[in-house]
Amino acid sequence: IALGKTLRRNGSEAQTVFDNSPLLMGLVELTDHDILHISDNRASAAFFSTTPGAMRLKLASELGVPTEHLSGWLKQYRRAFETAEPVMFDYEHNSGHGEPRILSVMVAPAG
Repeated sequence: IALGKTLRRNGSEAQTVFDNSPLLMGLVELTDHDILHISDNRASAAFFSTTPGAMRLKLASELGVPTEHLSGWLKQYRRAFETAEPVMFDYEHNSGHGEPRILSVMVAPAG
């Protein structure tokens, strides 16, 4: 019983960290030509000007990710999956509201 309570408490704490992190965090699945969002935190949703619930089970292309970014992201995600190692990369993001920004990304395979 004590172990069950510890697991529930730690799971709850991990969820709180995930939900409230200022870093963009999410769980995704790859499709042939897109990225399916399974769960995203508030910071990630704010980046896409939406809510975590509205992102659930949406493709990145449906969230407005440009094709050129999407193909680059898929390449990096697949590299992480194939090597079973985290992959870090930078890309230039242009929101259309000012100067482009360089964003650093880390993709880590699950499992």
